[in-house]
Amino acid sequence: MKQFLLLVILTIVVAGCSDGVELSTLKEKGGTFYTKKGNKRFSGKAISYFSASKGKERRVRKQGEFSQGKKDGVWIVNSWNGEWVKKTYKAGKLHGESAWYYRNGNKKRVQEFQNNRPHGYGSRWKKNGEEIGYDYYEDGAKVAIPKDFDDNVLKRAQSLFDEFGNAFR
Repeated sequence: MKQFLLLVILTIVVAGCSDGVELSTLKEKGGTFYTKKGNKRFSGKAISYFSASKGKERRVRKQGEFSQGKKDGVWIVNSWNGEWVKKTYKAGKLHGESAWYYRNGNKKRVQEFQNNRPHGYGSRWKKNGEEIGYDYYEDGAKVAIPKDFDDNVLKRAQSLFDEFGNAFR
């Protein structure tokens, strides 16, 4: 019994440490990802890498999770030039905050999404972190912000949320 319990614990630990399956080992059909063997909708972590030069470490290109064949939760997508984006999915659609980053780690752009469409305020920054503007979307359509809009109102509203878009309580 002890050996069986030890084997179960070891299996859980090893599975939990996995980076996930190679994205290239899954097949996509109509926005749903399946295992190549058995045609089962894939659930779990997935990862893909940039091609590595000889003697260099492989760099992660994309990583995230699937639930029932759909992207779900946070996905990180890295660019060849060092910039990256964090996208949040719900049942295969962009839903929640997406944030683009410069190579130096400063935010480039942040936008909220609902059902795969921009919705709410989005902000843009220069490489040095200086905010250069914002947009407002309703159900995917860009809405004009009046010229006399009080920037302080927006800044106060933004201060109610942490860096991940979660409201402070």
